[in-house]
This record gives sequence, structure tokens and C-alpha cells, in this order.
Amino acid sequence: MRIDAYSKRGGDTVQIEKYTEELKLLGIDAFISTDLNEDLDDIDIIHLVNIDRPLETYHFFKRAKKLSKKIVLSPIHHSYRHIDLHESHGRYGLLKYFNLILKDYWTREKMKNILRVASNKDLRKIRKDIKGSIFKKQQIILNNVDGIALIAEGEGKAIEEDFNMDIQNYVIVPNGVGFDNSVSDEIIEKEIDVLVVGRIESRKNQINIIKALKDTSIKLTFIGKENPNHKKYYNEFIKLVNKHSNVEYITEVSHDEISNLYKKSKVHLSASWFEVSPLVDIEALYNGCTVVASEHSFSKGYLGNNVYYVSPNDLEEIKNKVLMALNNPINEMSNDKLQQTFNWKNSALVLKEFYTSLEEVSGGD
Repeated sequence: MRIDAYSKRGGDTVQIEKYTEELKLLGIDAFISTDLNEDLDDIDIIHLVNIDRPLETYHFFKRAKKLSKKIVLSPIHHSYRHIDLHESHGRYGLLKYFNLILKDYWTREKMKNILRVASNKDLRKIRKDIKGSIFKKQQIILNNVDGIALIAEGEGKAIEEDFNMDIQNYVIVPNGVGFDNSVSDEIIEKEIDVLVVGRIESRKNQINIIKALKDTSIKLTFIGKENPNHKKYYNEFIKLVNKHSNVEYITEVSHDEISNLYKKSKVHLSASWFEVSPLVDIEALYNGCTVVASEHSFSKGYLGNNVYYVSPNDLEEIKNKVLMALNNPINEMSNDKLQQTFNWKNSALVLKEFYTSLEEVSGGD
């Protein structure tokens, strides 16, 4: 994994930790490494993570290929079309001006890699991998791994569109969710009109949500920590929260408290600029919310017509879809169905079967 997977924990960290935990329970000797010099000699299958930030991924890929190891990739890929919209319309602070100067996506990514290497002594050891085209390195990885573990069908379509390729050997491995099994038929008063759960940062688009709903009587509640790298965005968000009486902000709550707040909410809204498969949509459905999800994610492949969808840069649509969700609630996916689909144990079972198929191919060579 990326070398800062634990110091800067993200969704990819949780995903791979859960894979590892469940694979161990299935008898597979799985472990996570962020060590660029990890000894790979006695490892049967190398499972790489993250194609969008490929510096470490490319390094491990080259080492695994040199040793003729079987390689699986979890791309965790976000649509570049959606990322570009965020970069051009959703950025605040210095990053906004940075994007005005460097308008090309690949040039920006190259600069980010240079800055990462310059600020990290471990990455300096692989600084030569900065040279050349990031796009070509990503294509090399995608075209030469033995199998790809996608989170959703939509992720595969985005990869084919963004990298001009046809994915051959792949499997769909939905992320799991830590469900609260205390959910019951007890009637809980819905005190909150619209709940928004997520870290306060430009990608999550909280400011546009406030702008869309500020002139309504809708009670809007945000939950999420500040992203320290998005200080200007956070400050602007706080100004808007303080300005509008229908908006409430809760900085941090426990997992149990979040479950309770879902249950007290009529609608959960996510209008992110880009996502892969946001767990908040699933958690909100499970806890009885009508969900309004971002069109810029791959949730539709899982959730279909059981939720409403919005475009993150269309304020009028955000307002109208929220009003529709409040007036015409939908939540037709049973909790049993959600638990069966978004289950870490099932994810591990799919992965184990995929690994076995690759080893059988190897054994037949």
C-alpha cells in the first residue's frame, strides 16, 4: 500500500484492513505492507492497491513482475471526468489557484508526486519512478496484472473510459459495512430533515449543499471532522453554518451516535464531486433514511432506483431532489439484502476464490 496508509488513514486503509482480517479467518496468511523494501520472495500473490496514486503501486508492481509473482490490483479508481469537474468548480484556497496555473490533470499529478517525494525520505528512494508519463505507468499496471478486484461495475467502466482499455480478468468485490444490529421496528421520531455525514472538505461539497438549501425551512445537520488540508474551505463552511439558522454542525460523534442520528433523520444527502462507493449511502439506507446520492459515484450499480441522485454542481437540482425525498420517501431495500451485499466476510470469500483461480492457472502453465 501507499507508505502513509496508517499516518493518513483513508477508505483504502479500512478496505484493505477488513480484507486482511477476514482472509485470515478463512485460513489465508494475509498481511499489509507499506514497506517499499518488503521481502516478496515467499509471497504467492501480491495484491496492489490504488491506481490513482500509482507511485508506490508502480514500484511494487515492477518488483512483483521481476519475481514472476501473480498480481491482483484493487484500483479504487475515481472517474477522471468527475475529478476534473471538482478541480475546475469545487476547489478553494491555494489549490484553486494552483489548478488555474496547471490546468492539465497529468501535470498536476506529476507536481503532486514531486512534492510527495521531496517531503518524504522513504519515497526519495524511488524518485526515479517520477520520470515519464504517469498515465503510461497506470496503463502498464492495468494491462499486466493477473486480475483486478473492482468495487463496482461502474468502476470498471470508468477505468475502460479513462485508460482506453478493455478489462479482462476481473471480479466485483463490494465493500462491507459495519451494520448496527440493534435496528428494530421501534418508531423513532424523525427530528432532522436532512443529515449529511462526511469529512468537511471541498470534495464532499458541503458548501454547495448549504447554498442549495439556505433559503428553505429544511433543518440541515452536518457531521464530520475538519480536513486540516482544506482550512479555507472549512472556514467558509463555518461562516455559512453560523449565518443560517436552519443549519447545524456537529464536529465529531461516536459510531453509535451516528447510527442514532441516521435513525432520527428523514433524508441523508451526499453530493460529493467524486466517490467510488460511499458507505454513508448504505448506512443511511440501513437505518431508515431516504437517500439522495451523488451521481458522481458508482452507487447506482448497487442501489439502483432505491435512492434519488443529484449532480454536485446543480444547486437547483440538489434542492428539488431533497424536497422530493422529503415528500416522497423511498427505502425499499431490505436490511437483509443490504447485509448480504455489503458484507466483509462475503468480500473475502470472493477474493479467496479469485486468488485460487489465479493459482490454478499458474499451476496449469
